[in-house]
Amino acid sequence: MQRFKAVTKDEAQGKAQELLAGIEKKMGKVPNIYATMANSPAVLGAFMAFKQGLGQGSFNAQFQEQIALAVGEASGCDYCLA
Repeated sequence: MQRFKAVTKDEAQGKAQELLAGIEKKMGKVPNIYATMANSPAVLGAFMAFKQGLGQGSFNAQFQEQIALAVGEASGCDYCLA
């Protein structure tokens, strides 16, 4: 099975570097999932657009977090619950 490595901000180029810089500015760091998606700037850009679209929904941040925790609990994902 092929594995993808996380792209550091120093390794990123072009659009990927721009997206990672924006993520770091907003979150204070670049989580591994974003750094891994940076292998394809199109994937990272699409994910960011998707995430932004979800943020415009009618659920507030607290309720979104409650849903995420409930899904993590139901799926038995210790990482998601941490």
